[in-house]
Amino acid sequence: MRAWKSLDKEIGGLSHKDVWESFNEMFEFNPSIYSEDWPSIIEPKPSITYDISTAYYNGNENYLVLEKDLSVKTLVAFRECLFREDKLYVLNWEHPSYLFYPYGSFDFTNSEEWLIPVFPNGDYYIFLAEDFSFGLFGHPWEQSICVFGTKLISAFEKYKPLLFTSILRSNL
Repeated sequence: MRAWKSLDKEIGGLSHKDVWESFNEMFEFNPSIYSEDWPSIIEPKPSITYDISTAYYNGNENYLVLEKDLSVKTLVAFRECLFREDKLYVLNWEHPSYLFYPYGSFDFTNSEEWLIPVFPNGDYYIFLAEDFSFGLFGHPWEQSICVFGTKLISAFEKYKPLLFTSILRSNL
């Protein structure tokens, strides 16, 4: 099975529009480049928001190491939380959205294989469990990633990315 599938082509599930509407309603998404408007969502309980700004300033070589580590450990964390047949909704603000099957086939160590990356490198990237009980919210301007849901927080405690050293906010 392929790891990525266009959400617009999903048959018998939520559409791209449905997922965005549900996300906006549940998290009150308010995209903004202005710090007074951040964190841009109502961060659910439980959640931990990590400051990932060091990756933006450490030079390209270090960035690539940090991005790869984040991608690999995120995939491991997702697999810890899901069964083989489960999928996630993956949203990219103002762009196509996808279904992501963490056990599907792709080279997860290659950042080009991530149709929507975990690291928010210019846009909001959102990974959501089908029931919205856990996920990630990547904020490119705040330079943060919010990890929410008990299962995913626990998985990241086991498989902690190198970038997750500085907590910006905690809502446990």
